[in-house]
Amino acid sequence: MTWIAEHPWQIALGGFFFTLATLWGWVQTGSQAAFRAGIGLAIATLALVLLSINSNSPRKEVIRQMDRIMSLVAANRIEEIERMLSPGASPALRDGIAQSRGVQVEKAQITRLHGIDLSPSSSPTTAKVRMNVVVQADVGGAGRDFPQYVEVEFRREGEDWKIFEVFHGEPTIGFQNDPSSKVRRFEGPGRWTR
Repeated sequence: MTWIAEHPWQIALGGFFFTLATLWGWVQTGSQAAFRAGIGLAIATLALVLLSINSNSPRKEVIRQMDRIMSLVAANRIEEIERMLSPGASPALRDGIAQSRGVQVEKAQITRLHGIDLSPSSSPTTAKVRMNVVVQADVGGAGRDFPQYVEVEFRREGEDWKIFEVFHGEPTIGFQNDPSSKVRRFEGPGRWTR
């Protein structure tokens, strides 16, 4: 079921091509069975795509949470981000986010999502999001772009995904074989804005 929830495009494309092939067989042979199979495949494809779009999965929840965080960063709503922190988050992360109050962010966006690693068997369930982001901030009266490679570790606490740890580094790190060995813990925006 998780695969169906996370792959609507693959379902749509596969169903389209199978339906097309079956209907092509009907056009070539005039067989009523091929026509019925083509219509049945089209209906089944539509049903699976609708199910995929409307169903939920841990990966979709993490992506929605990450999008929400980026929206809050862009809107300079640091207090709401602080409420999204896990009780087990490090003091350095808490201090770093608190220091972010002094930075006026104009835009924040994910430019490339490298992957989401879920560990559903761990207790609590964890997820690590690996991505490149660009934050545009006002520094000295001028907007400047700060591209970064970022890893955000989430822990599932109840029904919510809470931020447990954040690591960042140069934007090219995400394109290397082992990016996790080259990142540093987020301890505030100072390194980004210098």
